[in-house]
Order: sequence, then C-alpha cells, then structure tokens
Amino acid sequence: MLNLKLKYFLLLIIILNFSHVSAFNGNISIEYSAMDKDWNFLPKSTDSFDNSNTKSIETFFYKNKFGLLIKSSNFNLDLLRSVEPKNLDLIANSKKLELFYIKDIDTVFSIDLKYQTTDTQVINCYTFSTVTLGNCNDAVLSIRNTKDKYKRLNGALLMIDGENQEIRLNFFKGLNNLLIDEIHIYSSISRNSFDWITPLEEIKSGFIYELTFNNQKVGDLVQTELQRLPQRESFLLYKLGLNFKNNINIFKRLSFFYQADLLLLKDKDYRVLNHFQNNNIKLDTGINLKFDHSIISLFGTIYKNNLIGFEDISFNQRSEHHFDKSYGSLNLRYTYHF
Repeated sequence: MLNLKLKYFLLLIIILNFSHVSAFNGNISIEYSAMDKDWNFLPKSTDSFDNSNTKSIETFFYKNKFGLLIKSSNFNLDLLRSVEPKNLDLIANSKKLELFYIKDIDTVFSIDLKYQTTDTQVINCYTFSTVTLGNCNDAVLSIRNTKDKYKRLNGALLMIDGENQEIRLNFFKGLNNLLIDEIHIYSSISRNSFDWITPLEEIKSGFIYELTFNNQKVGDLVQTELQRLPQRESFLLYKLGLNFKNNINIFKRLSFFYQADLLLLKDKDYRVLNHFQNNNIKLDTGINLKFDHSIISLFGTIYKNNLIGFEDISFNQRSEHHFDKSYGSLNLRYTYHF
C-alpha cells in the first residue's frame, strides 16, 4: 500500500488545479458523539470501557462533476481497570480526504484515504496475573534498564504507539423508494501498525526470571503477557460493506432517519489470540430538525461487535477479546449547506 501522506499530497494538487473555479456548493458539518458505561439505555459494553467521545468536523464541496470531502476527527476512549494499568486512555486522531466523481444526480463514485495515529500510551505499572511490576505503589518489583534505547521511557514501564492507513472505493446510488433513499457499496484495505518498547523484554533468564510469587515465576508471567501486546508486524484488514439509509418527513421541518451499515472483514498477517470477529453491523437512527440552510441531527448509534472495522486503531491482541460485545453512543451533528 502506498503511503497515504503521499496520496494526500497528490489529492491536494488535484484540488489546487480546480480551486480557481468559484461558486462551489456543499456543506460543513460538526459532530460530537459520546458513550458512558453508566448510561443504561445504551447497549452494555465491557466494564473496562468507562466512557468515550468523538469530535469531528468535515467539509464537502462540489462543482459540476467533481467533489471533495475533507474530514478531521478525534476519538478518545477512557479505560478503568481493576488491575494495573488501572487508568488508561486511547486517543486517536484521523485525517480523511475523499474525491468524488458525480456521474449524475443518482450515481456517484469516490475514493477516500484515511490516516489515523494514536497518542503514545504510557504505562508505569502492569499486573501479570497476581504480580504487579513497574513504578507505582502496588508494584512488588521495580523494573528499569540502563540501555540507551530505553531512555525515552523516562521511568515508565511500557510505551505503545499505533497508526492506521486505509484506502476505500465507494459507489453511491439513489433509489428514492419507500424504504431506502440511497445505497452505498464500498471496499477497502486497511493497514494497521503498532510498536512498543519495554525493558520487560530483557527478562529472558537469570535472577528476576526465576523469582517466584504465588507459585508463579516472574519470567513465565512476563513472557506470556508480552505475547498479548500488539504485534509489531503490520497486518491488513480487507473490508466489504453495504450501507443504506432513508429519511422520512414527519413535519415540515422535522424528519426521522435511519442508516444501516453491514460490514464483512478478512484479516491478513494478524496473529489471532482468541477469535477474530469477521463481521459487524452499525445502525444509526434519530431525527433531523431542518432550517433554511442548516440541519441539526440528534441520533443514536449501535455497533454489534464493538468498533471493529470502524475504528481500526482500537483493535489488536490486547483488545480483541472485547470485540464480541456491542457498543453504543449518542450523537449530535450540525450541518450548514452553502
């Protein structure tokens, strides 16, 4: 897969080539989504998912046969666990560019490119079965290493980074029937890459390896847990999706809408520990309040298998056992048409 940063640059050149044309049509949209495990009206997710929110802004403009969408978003998931690390955040930032070819009013093709990175996760302590190692009050053993490559840890036990690159082909078709206004068929390839560093890798033999707590060797516990860290080798997710939506007018300015997304996934080079969920279903439903040039949307979202296929950066060996559980959020979106 070509580097998406290069593809962004090529798309920007295309934009500049026709940016001198005035009087674009389009819209700008701002959206906020939130989840909290104490909200009983949402599907019950894993207990360690305490709360999350997503903030995004996108701009779409078009002229004649071509259109462009630019989107930026921030995904934040806060985790609360009973063992170390007890507090852990996943913060991911995404950039997306989508180029459209508008064949006619009912038929549209597009290609979109997305690049997503996480903020570095810094972990000071880690519980291996019943043994906690690291630099915190609960630790029974402090682990440090003086090698140069570990200096950037600055006393932490573990640091994890991740990124995701995706290219997707899309086909949109307007139907204008009673049940479905539009269908969207898409296919994509997503490359996921993780890296981490910890001095625990150095515990392969010797005194610390042979230390025993609760009849368990520290070395055996560490080596077992290292296998559950995100794999350093990149892996691919192939996706095939079908999306359909409908908007039903209730009053002049009020309408009800729903949108369903059916997704099939296949992995390549991913080292499965337990089970890889090869499908997901996402359902959005809510209301639109229309004004002269803008729309306010209030809606809920439900995922059948957590966020797999929709937030790839959240999926790896450490988290895969959560992805047979549902996930839901409440969403508020404001769209201005120009």
